[in-house]
Amino acid sequence: MKRIALKQFRMLVVYLLLLSLSSMAVSAEEPTVSMMFVQDDLRDAITELMLQTGVNIIMDDSVYGLVTLDLVDVPLEQALRMMALPGGYEVYKIDDFYFIGSSNPASLSFRTFARTETYRLKYVTSEEVIDLIPNVYTPYVKVGYYSNAITITAPPSIAEQILAVLRDLDQPAPQILVQALVTEISRSELEEWGAGLLSYDPSGERGSSWLDYITYENSVFNFGLFGKVLASLRALEAEQKAEIKANPRVIATSGETVDLFSGETHFLALTSGTTGRLEEVNVGVSLNVTPRVVDGNLLRISIAPEVSHLSGLLGNNEGLSVRRSAVSTDVFTESGQTLLLAGMTLQNTSNTDSHVPILGKIPLVRWFFSERSDSDEERELLIFITAEILPTASAAAF
Repeated sequence: MKRIALKQFRMLVVYLLLLSLSSMAVSAEEPTVSMMFVQDDLRDAITELMLQTGVNIIMDDSVYGLVTLDLVDVPLEQALRMMALPGGYEVYKIDDFYFIGSSNPASLSFRTFARTETYRLKYVTSEEVIDLIPNVYTPYVKVGYYSNAITITAPPSIAEQILAVLRDLDQPAPQILVQALVTEISRSELEEWGAGLLSYDPSGERGSSWLDYITYENSVFNFGLFGKVLASLRALEAEQKAEIKANPRVIATSGETVDLFSGETHFLALTSGTTGRLEEVNVGVSLNVTPRVVDGNLLRISIAPEVSHLSGLLGNNEGLSVRRSAVSTDVFTESGQTLLLAGMTLQNTSNTDSHVPILGKIPLVRWFFSERSDSDEERELLIFITAEILPTASAAAF
């Protein structure tokens, strides 16, 4: 019995010894503190923690303030971070001691705990990002405009916050397929066809003209197939009742402006004294379209068409006189819907001379055998615009 009791006693002693050593190891690895501070000086409070735990804690000259805190079995590092948080100080562990200092880049101790990391932008430019980074982070970043990269030099906690902001900003912008169809239709033809040509019923009824396949939702046309519109206009063009001016198809990034010009560029030689120059004048139809994804499939499209034509030559060789008509509007549509802009009129003036062969060229009597006719024709400009949000894979394969 005595041997058994002695053996059990020895086992108990060994167990208590192991438990004590384990507790000491945990305590040495992460000591805890229990202490209360009420409007105490911050440096004095940190010194109290150092004395209680036996762990060296170094502070730079910028650490100051008051602290009110009730700590009960709180790990030392957590307690230090709680005390440093109101003043924006950083807590950094070096080997077996802690260093507390300012996160201000101008501080002498900043390089002690600051780290440097470079983030290379993939989808946006550095010029775009630098204006979106909160001002509180700008002292910690440098911009590489040629490398399209952002260099961060900051304490680890601040560096992670900046990286999170950059990841949110560096996202691929939605790609939008923009199709435009610009056509001219004779005003007389438009009047002959009457309201049936472009009529629609807001209740959703279909028209009874060559656009029978078009469905309508409110005042926005919803085309099943953009190609059907083009096919119908091709048929009218073959009958010389319409003229397709342009039919571009491009992919644009959300917020990017697509520019279209269909017309002629005239060059006018201007002289002033002994010098001369060429003046470039664009005459025709120009169209600026800026699609922007608002939310989901909802698009906001800014449209600015302009029509110009020559009206004459200024006196003394001073230049060309150009008449311009322009309008701009913003429209909200769903992805895939087609907009129709109408109401812009083009004025075409033509002169025709006809005469009887031979007799029409004889002086004096030629006026009896020739005829001169002037005609003015108004043509209606119709602009169809379709914008469709593309999936990422489709945009890459386009």
